[in-house]
Amino acid sequence: MNNYLSKSFYKEIFESWNNIGKIKSLIILIISIAPLILLKIGENMEILKFSETLILSIMTFLFGIIFLIIITKLWNLFGIKFEKPKWNENIITLDFSKSLNFLYFFGVLSICSGIIQFIYIGIIYQKTDFNSIISIVFGISLLSGIKLSLKLLKIS
Repeated sequence: MNNYLSKSFYKEIFESWNNIGKIKSLIILIISIAPLILLKIGENMEILKFSETLILSIMTFLFGIIFLIIITKLWNLFGIKFEKPKWNENIITLDFSKSLNFLYFFGVLSICSGIIQFIYIGIIYQKTDFNSIISIVFGISLLSGIKLSLKLLKIS
């Protein structure tokens, strides 16, 4: 079993990245932090109610999963074979078999930017940013939808 708290575990992961993986992680960091600095998001927040956020989160989660499962099943019927997304591959490709790489990147981007915004606004403005919660849920739904659709298509 891997020890997720050890330094050597993460060192192995980071050393396995090629230039594309490093560039993608920098893009995620820049896209996550830039709106906080440039747009001053926490100052003029439209505050959603908890019940609205809960309903939107559930709807977003279900839509993301169902959408991906239906689309991958439909494309598979037309003869497109999918590959499991890998972090070190280019996300901009015309090969439909690698189209899940873009959704995988966008899911990770949504989760990271949502967590960074939630923590930033919570610390600086002492508010709960429900929009970042919806972003986190959307990212989780994309990653879950990819995993479920690959499992349904029996791709390991």
